[in-house]
Amino acid sequence: MIKNGKYAYYKGNEYKFSRDADGNYIIITSDLKKTDCTFKDKYNTGVYSKLVNISDVDEIYKNCNLWKGE
Repeated sequence: MIKNGKYAYYKGNEYKFSRDADGNYIIITSDLKKTDCTFKDKYNTGVYSKLVNISDVDEIYKNCNLWKGE
């Protein structure tokens, strides 16, 4: 699987990392094993998100994969 974008480690798990329209930090996953009752599936699509405090995030990184075709 090729990953692009910002990711964060939070409590030992890796999540997609972003900000919402209000500027809050959020972690995102579709893996139910990485969720608890504080994650919400706002649009009922199987994608769960949680507001987090930036100081609670262990690490943030950006992954960019470039593909050069033949």
